[in-house]
Amino acid sequence: MFYVTDLIETGRPIVFGSWKGETDGTTAFIFAVMLPILLLLGGIALDQSAIQSQRARIQNIADDGALYAVREMEIVRNDERRIEEVALAYVYSFDDIPDLTANVQIDLPDKTVDVTVSASPQTYFANPLGMASTMRVKSTAQLVGQAGNTCLIALDEETKFALALNQRSELTARNCALYANSTSPESLTVLPRAQIVVSDVFLVGGYIGSLRGISATPVTDAPPIVDPLAGRPAPNYSGCDHIERRVTTDTTLEPGVYCGGLEISGARATLEPGIYIIENGTLSVNNDGWILGNDVGFYLTGMNAKLNFDEDSHIDLTAPRTGALTGLLFFADANNPKTMRSRGRGAPPLRDGHVIRSNDARRLVGTIYLPDDKLVVDGETPVADESEYTVIVAQSFELYNGPNLVIQTDYTASDVPVPEGVGPNNATSAVLVR
Repeated sequence: MFYVTDLIETGRPIVFGSWKGETDGTTAFIFAVMLPILLLLGGIALDQSAIQSQRARIQNIADDGALYAVREMEIVRNDERRIEEVALAYVYSFDDIPDLTANVQIDLPDKTVDVTVSASPQTYFANPLGMASTMRVKSTAQLVGQAGNTCLIALDEETKFALALNQRSELTARNCALYANSTSPESLTVLPRAQIVVSDVFLVGGYIGSLRGISATPVTDAPPIVDPLAGRPAPNYSGCDHIERRVTTDTTLEPGVYCGGLEISGARATLEPGIYIIENGTLSVNNDGWILGNDVGFYLTGMNAKLNFDEDSHIDLTAPRTGALTGLLFFADANNPKTMRSRGRGAPPLRDGHVIRSNDARRLVGTIYLPDDKLVVDGETPVADESEYTVIVAQSFELYNGPNLVIQTDYTASDVPVPEGVGPNNATSAVLVR
């Protein structure tokens, strides 16, 4: 090593640590000291980006929770507890978010719902260093304006035939509008002997078939309609009250959980008011069976949770006026597994869907909500034509043979509430106001 005296003796400047080994050692020391700092700064930067993404996510959750709650306000009117339940059920369905909490404030005169959502950010560095605080966001939704008289919505955005009428089938909806969200140029298909009698048809995509079979010229390239019932929470239930219940003699059934399905065959089943959970099985009526009930709602969940009403079945049902399924006659879990059946060698499989082949399903009062699959209507006689009103929201629709699916709109004649977003002209729309 050189010393300061070397400068005096030689007259040359001395660079301390000028030997290669000493230079590398100094650099390594500096790098070793700075590396953890650089890594920490980089980690904090990544954490901040992650926090912004997480904050955006819980903001979306708060927005949707407020919208769903304010739509429920239109259905249940002054039932603040029910409105709050809808918002909380939606928010707390995101159970992967740490320390998630929600607070709901309802202003009935102003028709607003405030939803405040809080959560702890998921970070690697910021939380341990005390640099990340609880994320808190707020959203406010309000019922405003006037909504259209919408009675049938096909939700699927991609299917080729969102609404298909085959053979001699008919769809009669004289005083309301039909919507199809499919972007396909064939989203509406009306074969030559089929017909639609309707006030309005709105299609995101297009249609095929003669206009002679459609009473109103469809509006194409329409904006998609948002599923008005997407925020409805499932009813709470646990365990099985019945397993593969089959009714073959006249009986009265009570609300409960019917695991493995419920079949009514060659008998009359009278239903007490309440909620019937059909889990991992079909709600089936066949062999001249009857199902009758007022103030009843069905929740279909799990594998093969479908409707299957055969030709010789008899159906007479009205939806609940209160409770978790207010206004909903049939409600299928949107996450139900899809079941398929073969169409023959080389052909794509055909989804079974929910099937109404009944020649005596004249009274179906309320809203039929089947976002998990297609609704197939078959048979030879009118369906739902003796109902005060019927609203149907499904993934898609297909009508065969000679049925006439009749959508009545005499809403004031029934005390079964109509969900916001569908139904009469005096319904309001849910919007975010802040």
